[in-house]
Amino acid sequence: MKHNSDVPGQLALFAIAPTSETRTTIHDPYWDEILAPQQAKENRWNPADFGEIPHKVDEDGQLTIFYESLEPPDPDDYENLEDYEQAWAEWVGVKVGDLVKLSSTWMDKCAAATTGKFRKDYQYKSDNELISEVIWVDPLRGHIYVGRGNNNALFVPCGCYTVETRVGAQVKGDTVAAIVETRVGGQVVLNTEKVAPQHDAHWVEKYWVERSGNKYWYYRYCWMVGRKKNRVYLGSVSSIITRRKKADVEVWIRNGLAPVEIEKLIRQQRSPQSPILNS
Repeated sequence: MKHNSDVPGQLALFAIAPTSETRTTIHDPYWDEILAPQQAKENRWNPADFGEIPHKVDEDGQLTIFYESLEPPDPDDYENLEDYEQAWAEWVGVKVGDLVKLSSTWMDKCAAATTGKFRKDYQYKSDNELISEVIWVDPLRGHIYVGRGNNNALFVPCGCYTVETRVGAQVKGDTVAAIVETRVGGQVVLNTEKVAPQHDAHWVEKYWVERSGNKYWYYRYCWMVGRKKNRVYLGSVSSIITRRKKADVEVWIRNGLAPVEIEKLIRQQRSPQSPILNS
């Protein structure tokens, strides 16, 4: 073996031939994120980029976006039935006078479980017959009563109806047929407006009667007894005496009088000798 050394008596190391080294770069996005230069705080988010979407900027620059969902509340998202019912009522926002479409599935189940004269309230021949007018609302839970023929009021729990037309809005298409309530000297259309504050199951109602193509507006006091809607005629909206009666009834409702008491007072007002009318 041959050794090369400049110093006598000293062995030299073997000369190692040079080799080429190839390095491969491994891309790791995690390190890119850590080593990337930080943006200025004011440039992290630009609220203007979100247009009309509701949002707010926190102190740390984080942008919170508030999405408006058109989806109804999901029962699985609430801990109890009361919270879900309240969320449904707030989402629906149904009011007296609105037209709602009853759930066909719910109506079919009720018809199958109901016997006697009330079964016909749940029967229908077409989707048009599922559309009814709201005559009473539970504002906290979203339950409603709707008019269902023969002057009956049908209780509908929240989640079993959808709003078709709101008070003062145009009826969608021509799917809603005229709802005839009764006939007294002409056609009386159940196109009512609640004019007294919400108090359980009694209120003052404004309605109109069509005679010879003309509409005549009146007030009446309405209250619920079970599933039946009762009413007492107050008079024409153009009458000063009627407006006084209406104001009296609204005061009695606010003061907590029962419907039977209010009905008695209204009938006393009709008597010429009534101290209420002459006061």
